[in-house]
Amino acid sequence: GDISRAQSALEAALETALELEDERAELSARQELVRTLQAAGRVDEARAQAECVAAAQRWWPRWSGLVSLAALAEQTGRLDEAENYIEAAQKVIEEPDAPEQHRILAEAYLQSNRVNLLIARGRFQDALRANFEMLSRAEPAHLPDQMREGLLNAALCHLRLGNIDPAQYQLDRVRRWTALEPDPRAELMAQVIGSEALLLEGDPKGAKESARDAIERATAAGRGQLLAEAELALGRVYLADRQPDDARYHLEKCRDRARRLQLKKVEMSAELALAHASLMLGAPAAIEDIAQVLRRCVEIGYDDLAAEAERLLGPGGK
Repeated sequence: GDISRAQSALEAALETALELEDERAELSARQELVRTLQAAGRVDEARAQAECVAAAQRWWPRWSGLVSLAALAEQTGRLDEAENYIEAAQKVIEEPDAPEQHRILAEAYLQSNRVNLLIARGRFQDALRANFEMLSRAEPAHLPDQMREGLLNAALCHLRLGNIDPAQYQLDRVRRWTALEPDPRAELMAQVIGSEALLLEGDPKGAKESARDAIERATAAGRGQLLAEAELALGRVYLADRQPDDARYHLEKCRDRARRLQLKKVEMSAELALAHASLMLGAPAAIEDIAQVLRRCVEIGYDDLAAEAERLLGPGGK
């Protein structure tokens, strides 16, 4: 979780690789730099590195660079662009001379990004189907990171569809797994999603405790994206518990952090929740705020947030 030190080491590695004209080491350093720059919210710099990787002649960097570009586009709310990058990566993976022994791994990573894109669009049933396909590739390829990600995504999708039992089942699988093989990120994600599950089960007190603990752990670990998501979870719990002032405090922190890190879906989720809090408080501008969020979500393609905004506006609210 020490992003700044990781980035310094990778920049030194890249500089040395360029001096030695070692293309493999150069591309490897650039690919890892994409991850650290993305985590720091430095999306333009991350995109520049990913473009260098995707422009390589070698098969592996080309598809992985395109997948990185897709992830960056999805993160910043350019969903159609993300889909185009995914399709371009698919064509690279399917090239006739692609190494067969690596194709399954590449397809698992690509499918994982398809799932993330469907979740971003709010198409949770489609995401569940795509996630099942991803897991069917990740398991025989022995990709534990992708498998844990798949279990977490399945839990999230089930929750958003109102299916509490299968969501809890998937979260329990992640918890059992991380008890045997520690994975701080997966543990934190399970806790954030678990907060939403507790709220859906009618336990706002437990949901608050889970979200608060996730905030403390994410802060200590320096994981900005998970911290923003934990703050969003806590704000939503306060909102559901009819405590709009407390909700606003956490939602404003979430929105500002998400904006700095260029996490567009989290930012828009916080904006909508803030407008909902204003509506509860009787603020005159609340309806227009919700309508503005609705317009932006429709434009980006966040179907679930757009539908939620329409519900808040009610009949004739648009």
